[in-house]
Amino acid sequence: MAKTTKGPGSKPRVGLKDIAQSANVSISTVSHVINRTAPISEDVRERVMQAARETGYLGLRREREARGGIRKVLLASSAYGLAENDNNLFLWSILSALRARCEQIGVKLLPHSPPGDHLSAEGIIRAANDERADGVLLIHDDRRELLALLSERREELPPVVLINGEDPDMGIDTVSPQNRFAAFKATRWLTEIGHRNILHVTWHGRTTISRRRDGFLDGMAEIGVRPENAPIFAFSGPDAWRAQPFLSDKLIEQVRSENITAIFCGADDVALRVHRSLHKAGYKVPEDISLMGFDNIVHAEMSSPPLASVAVPVGHIGPVALKLLEERLSESFGPSAPARRVELACTLIKRASVAPLR
Repeated sequence: MAKTTKGPGSKPRVGLKDIAQSANVSISTVSHVINRTAPISEDVRERVMQAARETGYLGLRREREARGGIRKVLLASSAYGLAENDNNLFLWSILSALRARCEQIGVKLLPHSPPGDHLSAEGIIRAANDERADGVLLIHDDRRELLALLSERREELPPVVLINGEDPDMGIDTVSPQNRFAAFKATRWLTEIGHRNILHVTWHGRTTISRRRDGFLDGMAEIGVRPENAPIFAFSGPDAWRAQPFLSDKLIEQVRSENITAIFCGADDVALRVHRSLHKAGYKVPEDISLMGFDNIVHAEMSSPPLASVAVPVGHIGPVALKLLEERLSESFGPSAPARRVELACTLIKRASVAPLR
């Protein structure tokens, strides 16, 4: 039976031992058949090849051969960025799926997490060259100045792909969820079931979060609410809620003063904190106010009531980034081709935390 590799989006990981067990032959026989290093009877050879096909080994082997140019990939993220997201299951789910995929196709991930708040272009270039990396995956740090420097100095680097972020100048390839349109769909659902006074809870920071706010504004504009009049509660950063408890009181004050009937948060972990604030203030979800988040982390489904959300294909973001690196190294695409922005479709998850307006 094929071995399994844990992680979102992972596929069975198989080896010669699995094929040998399935075909009822020795591992050495499998090796000889696969590599054509010794004469084997036609019956045994066909049995081994059939087992190799059924276990998925042949498909994975072809993928590894196609990725002949990628053996080592630098994974760049600031140490502070990773620590800041210690409780962010969304980010760690992306990394887990990426690691599983790399293990599956024989690519070695080389972590680059220098101390401090941010990465530097110089540090990434030095690390990539010291490690002789075939590509760079950049995660969490999508500052425009960093991306511009990496684009300007591309000749000193292997291909670079930004994971879960955007490059407004389109200097490097990027992979992210369809944040704006998915947030628009979520907001439209709330308006379709009668809500008009919808509050968006967000924070100042990364481009991906800004795109979710833009999608909310698009949805509100559809019912005639101008951007400057759309209710928004924004705080300074993802950790501000824990560090500044008074934000909870300010949120409740806005909910009451603007007669809010639904709250759409830029992330599930924020929505769960908002839920606690609402409960403390005497509001019931969804009887008094509807609540939904974004990302569809496991905590969302397990909350009470289960939190409506937007499911992001976290198991595909890393593998798609690897594919972009691979294509940058291929003759058919090449390093001089225009940068690409890949957006992956998200799914609206309707749960009991949202109810039609009474």
